Amino acid sequence: REDVELAVLFGVDLDSAPPQLGFEIARSGVVIVERGAGTWSAFRARAFLDWWEFRPIADLVHRAAIARLRASTDGSP
Repeated sequence: REDVELAVLFGVDLDSAPPQLGFEIARSGVVIVERGAGTWSAFRARAFLDWWEFRPIADLVHRAAIARLRASTDGSP
């Protein structure tokens, strides 16, 4: 949520936003200015597809990070 709030405060190039940030903006963002008809809908569709394509990789990275943290704190694999 904080990333989304920062995106609103500082502005984000939606065409180059990372998949998770784009997904969060598409899911909970509010359009202030839409420069062309259908631009928001097109962004949302692309952001959801990008996230669904990227999510398995994100899950793998998150699981690996959790495993490393557990191993460093209690010695278990």
